[in-house]
Amino acid sequence: MTEFLSRIDDILYTWCLIYLLAGAGIYFTVKSRFVQIRLFKESLVCMLEKKQTEEGVSSFQALMIAPLIFYYLTDSIREVFFSLYQK
Repeated sequence: MTEFLSRIDDILYTWCLIYLLAGAGIYFTVKSRFVQIRLFKESLVCMLEKKQTEEGVSSFQALMIAPLIFYYLTDSIREVFFSLYQK
């Protein structure tokens, strides 16, 4: 049974997943009429504009902090999961 599940895992998480993600990316790019390309200049302008006041976080600061928050959040969830289900 373990060998069977291992084979399914190898198939699903290699080629099937690559084709599925690539297909979904192409589909949503076409469906949104290439929004990544059309609005690239506007996204740079919005990201690099100066703050009106000294309060809060600028767009660029938020963009730079987001990966760190994602990393620490997923790491914390993983730690809780493993501590609860470790036997």
